[in-house]
Amino acid sequence: MRFLTTLLGALSLLNGSQTDAAIVFHTLPEPLRILNDVSLGTEEYAFDLDDNTTVDFTFGADIVVVSLKTERINRVIFTPSRPPNLGGPVSSLPENFEVGFPLFNTPLEWRSGDLRDGFVDEVQTGGYVNIVTVLSTGSSSEFNERSFIGVEFEGDEGTHYGYFEVSAANRSRPGIFLYGWAYETEAGKPITTAFIPEPSSLLLIALTCPVMLRRRRSVSGK
Repeated sequence: MRFLTTLLGALSLLNGSQTDAAIVFHTLPEPLRILNDVSLGTEEYAFDLDDNTTVDFTFGADIVVVSLKTERINRVIFTPSRPPNLGGPVSSLPENFEVGFPLFNTPLEWRSGDLRDGFVDEVQTGGYVNIVTVLSTGSSSEFNERSFIGVEFEGDEGTHYGYFEVSAANRSRPGIFLYGWAYETEAGKPITTAFIPEPSSLLLIALTCPVMLRRRRSVSGK
């Protein structure tokens, strides 16, 4: 699987904001449909956000749920369930949402896929947080419109913040479309959600701005 990657010296190139942040956008040439409607097992899609040969998050799809596995101590923004229930689903974030720590003025929280100790072992089969679940009335999801999944991951230089851009792929079965992702290259610095540039837009930016454009590949296709 191949991606178009652009490193922007300033986010202001895209949304007019004033910042010295370096944002890396990974744009899929076409949306990836994460859906499993034929297998009794789990289809897995592993992603290395910062291309350092270490898987950071894994999407899993079976016939009843699409979920996200937080590898190692990585975390995802989620919507807490009402007590006495624990955990909760992955949160659908709007545009211009600040992904960082802490999450100011919001009921949302950070969590690992492992509620017990916050660490997902390499051989652990659990550690998933639900995104889309099938109910008797059809698919239940906050991602019917294109929105964002906020993530925190362990990079070579510390903790980094980023997001995936997704939407629901099918309302009758659990599935999502993944359009790409972005992350802040400065450790500990929040990132504000913005729609991933289309491949044609990335090529235009490469022709007109002092940025770097090159192809990357994922560590694991599925």
